[in-house]
Amino acid sequence: YRFKLNYNYLVSNDLLEKSNFHRPTVSIQRRLTKNWKLSVQALRDRNERRFIANDSIAAGSFFFDTYETMLENNTSENFKFSFSAKHRLDYKADTNQFSKLSRATEALLETQWELKRFGRLNFKLSGRDLNFISKAMDDSLGSIYFLGNIDHQIQFFKKVINFKNYYELQSGVEPRQEYVFEEKRPGEGNFIYMDFNKDGIRQIYEYVYAPEIDTARFVRFQLYNSEYIQIYQSSWNNFFTVDARNLVKRQNGFLKVLAGFSFESGLRFSSKVSTDSKVQDRLNPVYFIKNGSDLIAYSASVQQSLYFNRAHPVYEFQAAY
Repeated sequence: YRFKLNYNYLVSNDLLEKSNFHRPTVSIQRRLTKNWKLSVQALRDRNERRFIANDSIAAGSFFFDTYETMLENNTSENFKFSFSAKHRLDYKADTNQFSKLSRATEALLETQWELKRFGRLNFKLSGRDLNFISKAMDDSLGSIYFLGNIDHQIQFFKKVINFKNYYELQSGVEPRQEYVFEEKRPGEGNFIYMDFNKDGIRQIYEYVYAPEIDTARFVRFQLYNSEYIQIYQSSWNNFFTVDARNLVKRQNGFLKVLAGFSFESGLRFSSKVSTDSKVQDRLNPVYFIKNGSDLIAYSASVQQSLYFNRAHPVYEFQAAY
């Protein structure tokens, strides 16, 4: 067993405020086997600042308790595994005392593999169940969130060919975005208005980017609000490079010319969907191809470059939308 106790305490005063800070931490670690160990930790972080005039708590004060446990495995340098769970209780400053604000329970699973034939693979998955004591906040912000990613890298032929794939999946909340359009003089905006349905009523989707700057007469402004929506986002990044400099040791004649070439390719796709989407659509970074009604936003980019002696690109292609 390994036991650790740490306690920090600080009291300070000035003409306007008095503060009381203390942070106790208790942790216990137990080695189960040669490669497995279990640890438990409890922490309290309280920073209380009060105005001397009326003894009320200042807005910058904070207070939370956390309880965490972790299971780790270090079999070798080629494999690592860890699983942790945490519970956190937050308080808020309420006039002259602290009151409960939220409860959060988190879990994290993380693994790392170093395999000669299959490259390096990292996997991480975390989830959080957040609940606010106030029902008004819990309706819009309280929910289950998750974040996961897979990172894979592999090399061939003495680093001549390199592959890197990164896949990420996440959920959360974001403010609902609303826009308004204001009319300006021609040439001072970015959008034009086109009455697609011929009803004479201006609707958001009828404002489009102007093909020519001299016809643009509308500018767009974003409105901020307190309404939040649940979103699910998946993204995939792929990088592929070929560097012929490491292909041959003796670079003479044709091999010398071949060794001067290098190629880079990058693909990036991301789709963001609403709660009306299906589970398989939330996992699909190229879901935007279907153009479903539950699609909130998306991004896609393709970039390819061919170099000779890494000076100027011989061939270059870029596309983004």
